[in-house]
Amino acid sequence: MSENINSEKLDIDSFYEVLCRLEPSNLLINYDSELSINDFKALRTIFSYTPHCPVQAIGKSLNITKSGATRFINRLESYGLIKKCTLAKDGRVCCIILTDEGHRVYNEATEYCKAKILKILSNLNQETKLCMNECIGDILINITKNRDE
Repeated sequence: MSENINSEKLDIDSFYEVLCRLEPSNLLINYDSELSINDFKALRTIFSYTPHCPVQAIGKSLNITKSGATRFINRLESYGLIKKCTLAKDGRVCCIILTDEGHRVYNEATEYCKAKILKILSNLNQETKLCMNECIGDILINITKNRDE
């Protein structure tokens, strides 16, 4: 009976270790780009908030202040990767959107990361891959539900 309970217990330490190792800052090592890891994190955040990303979301994802996020955003804008806009329903709210070039750069970096993950996981057997797909799907649903809490 206790064996069943132990097998159902989530190994959070191992799960955390896997996530840390698969973090883009690790996956993008040797990726040939002039952009920093934080640039890619910001692009990923902006992409996830499509169509409009609030400035505060950038600050939160990079763990920086709103004024720090504004400086960061200004730099990305100078690279032509993002554009500032205001919301039609409240012109005081500044939001960020990816430009076509921003989408291209983000997609290129994302594909690079996915290829590395695929290579890392390529030796897993089919049953493990199916189990992972199911578990990851459940995790993503819960992350989405709890995103703004």
